[in-house]
Amino acid sequence: MQNKISGSALWLLLVLLSARVGAQGYSAEVDLNTRYVWHGIALSSGAVAQPSLTTSLGDLKVTLWGNYDPNLSSNQFNEVDLYLTYAREFQGLSIEPTLQFYIYPNQGANNTGELALKLAYPLWILSAYTTQTIDIQHYGGSYFADIGLSYSTEVRPGLPLQAALYTGWGNTKFNETNLGFSKSAHNVVGADCCVTFYLLKGISVRPHINYSRLVDTDLRAIVTFPPSILNVGVAVGGEF
Repeated sequence: MQNKISGSALWLLLVLLSARVGAQGYSAEVDLNTRYVWHGIALSSGAVAQPSLTTSLGDLKVTLWGNYDPNLSSNQFNEVDLYLTYAREFQGLSIEPTLQFYIYPNQGANNTGELALKLAYPLWILSAYTTQTIDIQHYGGSYFADIGLSYSTEVRPGLPLQAALYTGWGNTKFNETNLGFSKSAHNVVGADCCVTFYLLKGISVRPHINYSRLVDTDLRAIVTFPPSILNVGVAVGGEF
């Protein structure tokens, strides 16, 4: 019951923020993936659908995101997240603190919240970035960080391509909570690539691919999913 109430509260918060502050527009997306992969950890056994709704309120971006897993017996959304991101730039440095809330309806899992800080800086044709994330609610002290290089270009005018290489590590609390192994480790290396096609006005299709591999041998030995995962997806979105 508490999880259902929390999920409803997230929807209400999004609506209230948009109405009170004056939203500058909305964007919506449905992302279909062969698997739900998070920090190199497989959170589904098969394909998932991940819809999201975003509104911008000045420098604040509010995103409501969900994960629908048809392979579960409940046949319902098993995760609903709310992201509050504030973006600024200072002398070329992009600064994005984010408050993240995770709700798990009907799953018996513990709802929680995280505070994340992403920093990015251009380096010639690349951009270097890092994201530091710490749990501030149920799993207080659980910490994960990544660092990577990203690249953006246009294959042709109006056809943007983005790619990234990254690596990440988790502390003892993170790995104990999410993998059942009490060890601080260099967790994962990975690569992303996507290209965006703009079809009609405000409508886009974004095929994407991600490869991730658990690095630490102890973590690789205890997981029940493949330590190397190739995830393929396509996202269809629109602005209104």
